[in-house]
Amino acid sequence: MKFLFIVFVSLIGILFPETVFADNENRFVTIVNPVRISFYTKDLNKNLEVQNGVLKRLNLPATWLLSYDVLTQEKALETIRSFDSNQELGLFLEITPDLATNAEVEYNRTASWHYATSVFLSGYNQEDRIKIIDILFEKFKGNFGYYPTSVGAWWIDSFSLDYMKQKYGITGNLGLADQFSTDGYKVWGTYWSTPFYPSKYHAGMPASDKSVKLDLVTLQWAPRDPLNGYYNSYFSTQDYLQSPVNQNTDYFKKILMLYAIRNSNSFGQIVVGLESDLGPDAYKNEFEKQMEVVNKIKNDYGVRVVSMSEFSDWYMKKFPDLTPISVIETTDLLGKPIKVIWYQSSYYRIGIVHNLESKETKIIDFRTYISDFQEPYYSTPNKELDLSIYIPSYFDEINNPEDVWKFEFGEMKSLTDISGKLEIQFEGGKIVFSEKKFVVFGKNIIVPKILKEASTLKVKENGLGIEIFPKSKWLVDREGYIFRDLTDVATHEVLRKKTMVLVLIFASGFLIISVLIFRLRISEKLKLLFLSLIITPTLLLLRYWYQENSMDYYVSQAEIDVLYRLSVLPKGRVLVYGKECLGCDWKTPQKPAVFTNKRSYVQKWGRHPIIYNSSVFEAENQQEAKSEFDKLNVAYIYVTKYGNYVEKVPFSPGDLNIEKIYDNANAEIWRVKGR
Repeated sequence: MKFLFIVFVSLIGILFPETVFADNENRFVTIVNPVRISFYTKDLNKNLEVQNGVLKRLNLPATWLLSYDVLTQEKALETIRSFDSNQELGLFLEITPDLATNAEVEYNRTASWHYATSVFLSGYNQEDRIKIIDILFEKFKGNFGYYPTSVGAWWIDSFSLDYMKQKYGITGNLGLADQFSTDGYKVWGTYWSTPFYPSKYHAGMPASDKSVKLDLVTLQWAPRDPLNGYYNSYFSTQDYLQSPVNQNTDYFKKILMLYAIRNSNSFGQIVVGLESDLGPDAYKNEFEKQMEVVNKIKNDYGVRVVSMSEFSDWYMKKFPDLTPISVIETTDLLGKPIKVIWYQSSYYRIGIVHNLESKETKIIDFRTYISDFQEPYYSTPNKELDLSIYIPSYFDEINNPEDVWKFEFGEMKSLTDISGKLEIQFEGGKIVFSEKKFVVFGKNIIVPKILKEASTLKVKENGLGIEIFPKSKWLVDREGYIFRDLTDVATHEVLRKKTMVLVLIFASGFLIISVLIFRLRISEKLKLLFLSLIITPTLLLLRYWYQENSMDYYVSQAEIDVLYRLSVLPKGRVLVYGKECLGCDWKTPQKPAVFTNKRSYVQKWGRHPIIYNSSVFEAENQQEAKSEFDKLNVAYIYVTKYGNYVEKVPFSPGDLNIEKIYDNANAEIWRVKGR
């Protein structure tokens, strides 16, 4: 019998290798400890000794990402050099005053070191990013004799990642798991808490084509609870002790097991760890408990604990093309009768919530990954205190509670996940997901307007179901929307009273001459000939003047995204800031249109009439602003942001009775409540 069992298992292993080995293969935990010196760091060396002591006792490998300031502390470096061979060293790319000074870059000084424009590479122009990166890598090599292959920060832009890949050969990047607004850092719309190949034009967007793929792996810090973490990022492996979460290490273990165990996916992986600028007690308490959990699941479930570089190397060998499909499915980790499902491929991600009691099903999040979409800080530095990385969405409940797609299906009957194809069967319909499309089956399903009118989607309705295919191209290419109009000088000249008088005199003279020609007693052909002799050179002259006094203007892809969202909203007038910024600096190939107050594109793309106004924005008090605003009878306010130029709604939203319903790094839509 024993022999027959062995033969049977061997045959199954040959015919269906994934079935036999699925439970014990490709499960990973990566421990990463970012090391910085902040204002609350009392004894960095002691922190390192205690934290490393925990890992050494449990024989656990980790990756330590070192900031520039740490690389200048000889005592800390001595401790780091004493780490055993299990420990990998890399770079933590946070900008500090000393780093900027040594790179001969002007530091973006703000009230706090952690503001986005100060601390991230994206706050600096491309030339300065290169200087900062080079200084960091050379400083690291000077201390350890080699260049690191693993880097990280809560945000590293794609330009910087591409530069580090090409020059220094990095293979792993630690980024921030999706969070909507924590600490002023918005990274929203990437792969949900799982690794991916980033696009060389957008560090938060998985590459959907090999031509734009950055050949390095982004791992995610502070993985989120797939349900509660969507609505509040504190529901994660990092902040679960805080209110409103108020959980303990058991909750940490639930998240750890959810992501580390591969389930039906090609692999399971999760990043855990703790920043090394806290006090020693932090590492003797919760960090040690977390590492005990890691060690236990390593022993009990065969999970492999590996460094960033080890995981990145494995990932790139296992998946040489694009990011593999990932499915995350669980009933609420905190016990509510709710099931959440995330389906993710290189082409789109979608989140579904099903209430097991009310039977309500809704898509809470849907966005596509476009090969030619460029992140807003790729060339234009972020000069705001906050970070805003927002991948264009069709549905996004946390951004706007109305942005969901609800279905009246009834009870969920089954969920089948085979080879990347996910089928969810309900009492009254089903949804089927595959790599490049998803299909909704059921009666009386209404396709939302935002999907129907999206030129970035192909929507096919037939008797069998509704098929939705993401397209590979965005509304406009990476160069943005470019249009030609008069220069600021020419615009001002045209609007001068003297110019208007001259134009009026010229037009009147032209009209008089035309009338006189038609009164001549000559043939019609001669009349037309005389007119053409006047009109043709006049038109050529006007055309020459226009070419000499006009220029191309730029509107970013991100701004076009916001305008598309505006275009599908109920009709109403849109207030725009009637102001120009002649002295504004720009890093884009063409001047942003708003700098010269060229805003006709807002009406073209937004499909709503616009109202130019400055009095509301420049009012001296709330009462004046509200009075002016009410006179305009608008439904929306549209404001833009480019580098140092930031338009803001005046005073607080409550003063004007407005609410923000969509925004990204370059624009915002505010809606009048009740409209």
